[in-house]
Formats: sequence, structure tokens, C-alpha cells
Amino acid sequence: MPDVGRFFNIDPLAEKYNTWTPYAFSGNRIIDARELEGLEPVEINKGTKNLIIAVRGWQGGNPDPGKTQTQHDDKSSFTGALRDIYKNSKDTQVVVFDPSMNSRTPDDISASIKDFRKVSPNGKLILAGHSMGGDNVVNVSQDNKDIKINKTYTIDISDPLGKADNEISQNVESSDNYYQKNILSLLGGTKIQAEKGNKVTTIKNVLVPNTTHSEIDNTDIVKQQIIKDVQKIIKP
Repeated sequence: MPDVGRFFNIDPLAEKYNTWTPYAFSGNRIIDARELEGLEPVEINKGTKNLIIAVRGWQGGNPDPGKTQTQHDDKSSFTGALRDIYKNSKDTQVVVFDPSMNSRTPDDISASIKDFRKVSPNGKLILAGHSMGGDNVVNVSQDNKDIKINKTYTIDISDPLGKADNEISQNVESSDNYYQKNILSLLGGTKIQAEKGNKVTTIKNVLVPNTTHSEIDNTDIVKQQIIKDVQKIIKP
């Protein structure tokens, strides 16, 4: 069946990926890769030593199952900045996800980090998320307590459907949380804490003044500190 690995119409992102045929499905790798609504396959390269996963704030609605990965190249945000810094790296990959109010995004991220640990058991694994993305990051760390996570960054964690998850499990070595207390912001303001019985994770809560829930992930104090810290963790 020669057409099993092909779209029936042109890939909607064909112009951005002119090195691929516009009809290719899942990078012509239908066994070991997942097609994410026109995006490139989620693949952990053999040479990958370190993985950074960034989750944006809520974008409206919920992405479909298996389609939560997104392109995000806005350098004004911490997610776009991290992608730009490591775009030419041979040993460090940066993957960006949209968040979900359900388990869709955490499930997709969990699958990615399990694949990563098969390729790089001792490599650096870093998770970062803003707003609902931060909530998803905490969910992922709680759902994968058998997987070592070197660092998590949460930025003004929020869950509009209920209380945001803020308890950090002991499989996380270190966790930094940035939050704001603007009285005009209806969301955010959540601090993180160690999960009951967790006495090993280094926890840090940082109040970011003069900002709002929607702007905090773009502020220099947050973006530059995360970038500086990540570059210390992932040394050349």
C-alpha cells in the first residue's frame, strides 16, 4: 500500500517545510512517529542528550488528543526564546505544547518524556509552563513519578476549572515558581509546595512585582532568569 503514509490533500503547513513533500504524513514514518495536525513528527533524535518541554498558557479551547504540540517562535516569550536559543543544537531539543483542561496535553508530554528517557536515561529533562501550562507541568511530574525530572519552572499556575495543582513530587530535583499578586488579575497568584513526604526537591517561589497574569511570562525578570538558569543546567 504505497499511499498509506500520505495525506489525501496538501499539508496546511507545507510552505514552512519546503524540504518535505506537501503530501507526506508523519514524516513518512507512520510506525514510530505521530502526526500532529500538519506539524513535524515528535521524534527524540538518537543524538539528543537533553530535552526541554515548554507549555504555553491557555490558547482557548482544548487541543485534540495527540495533537497538542504547537509551533511557537515568538521570541518575546520564554517558550519562543528557548526554542530560538537551541534551534541549532545537536544534543538539546525544545518542544512546545498547548495546554489542555483535561489529560490530553499531560498524556502527550508523558509519552514524549518516556521516549526521551529511552534514548537518554541520564540527560537533562526540563519542563516549563505558564498559567494552565504550569498546571499541566505539575500534572506531568505527578503522573511520572518513576521518571527523573531535573527542573520544572511554573509561571503563575492557573486552572480556571478549579484549584491549580501546586504540589511538587519528589522525582523533581528542583522547582522554581514565579507568581504575581495583581489585584486586577483574576487568575494566578499560586505558590508551589512539596508534596507530602517529599523532602528532597528544592522549592523556590518568586514574587514578580508590577505585572499581570497574562504578561508575567514575557517579563524580562522571568524570561531572562529561566534562560540563564537553563543554560547553567545544560552546559555546552
